[in-house]
Amino acid sequence: MSLRRIIGALVLGLVMVSGVAAAQTGRTPFDRLPLDSPEAAVARFVEAYRQRDYVTVFWILSPAAQTAWNNDFNTFDMEPLVAKLADGRTSEIMHKAFPPMDQWDQTDVSWVFDRVMVAAETAGALPVQMPKDGAAGSALPRADGAVTIGFGQGVTAVKFRLVRAPSGQWRVFSVIAGGGNPDRAPWGLGKVD
Repeated sequence: MSLRRIIGALVLGLVMVSGVAAAQTGRTPFDRLPLDSPEAAVARFVEAYRQRDYVTVFWILSPAAQTAWNNDFNTFDMEPLVAKLADGRTSEIMHKAFPPMDQWDQTDVSWVFDRVMVAAETAGALPVQMPKDGAAGSALPRADGAVTIGFGQGVTAVKFRLVRAPSGQWRVFSVIAGGGNPDRAPWGLGKVD
């Protein structure tokens, strides 16, 4: 065998091995999210929510939940809600969360979602409070192919509805606290369309 063929075989082998390693670790941060089971998806969602990593929270939402949130955001005037919740600090909170668009660092929807969640947190108006303690319960199958998982106990418990993406990953469709509507993504608030 010639030196050229040996080197070619080695290079091909290295490419194949690095491709397998890359597939195991994921190319992008989204690809590396552990969403292979409903319980893993809930655990990562809760971890990101508690860490105020709302970009990752958005990525774990199902495409339908992301679209629902984006549609709500695009058609909702947030000023009255923030005014009511912020006790007169509306302009301060809105300016901090949403400076003029020419001053934005990003226009990506996950970044905008993050800014809205930070503004809601500042106003004391997060749509869901995650229980301080607890773990995900067992996934309960639903007739529509989705699953429901409870997290936490008692009055602070939240309920997750998850759906399986075409890739096989589990994604959060809705997170409900109290009497929310599990068919209303992503927070169970408002009427179902």
